[in-house]
Amino acid sequence: AERAIELAAAGQWRAAAEGFDRAAQLDPAFALYWFDSGYAHGRAAADAPAGDPAQLAAAIRGYERGLALEPIYALNRATLAMLYAQAGRERQAIETMWQATLDAPQSDLIALNYGALLEAAGDRRAGEAYAVALALQPRSAGAAFWRESAVRRAALEKWQAGQVARADG
Repeated sequence: AERAIELAAAGQWRAAAEGFDRAAQLDPAFALYWFDSGYAHGRAAADAPAGDPAQLAAAIRGYERGLALEPIYALNRATLAMLYAQAGRERQAIETMWQATLDAPQSDLIALNYGALLEAAGDRRAGEAYAVALALQPRSAGAAFWRESAVRRAALEKWQAGQVARADG
């Protein structure tokens, strides 16, 4: 695993992924190797000019194996959700990100990503997820992100109206 870490630090993601794969095979009960493998494969997929479906599939497998061993890490679950989305597995992405919100109910970024997945799917629950993200991180209300779509603008306006009502009440 040490060589894989060095390769990852050098940005050699394919070689790092192979090293983490070997480490995971040698110690299959150690979840971190599976997460490292998934991350390295994901970076290799992202670095390919047109994406790399085989690397993406390997990234998903790595995160799935890691979460089977250590299911409590919300960030790893959220990463898996985004990998599912990248692979076109929308329903799994949404369900997995929902679970991440349950694992980390105080994470504004996970709530925000849950909203983004719902919005991309045309799911009306996106506004509710965005409201949670705003409640968890009110300072984000000034970000351009909230003005980039009708769903986000509506969520922001609804949240702001609630803030005014609380201040008046």
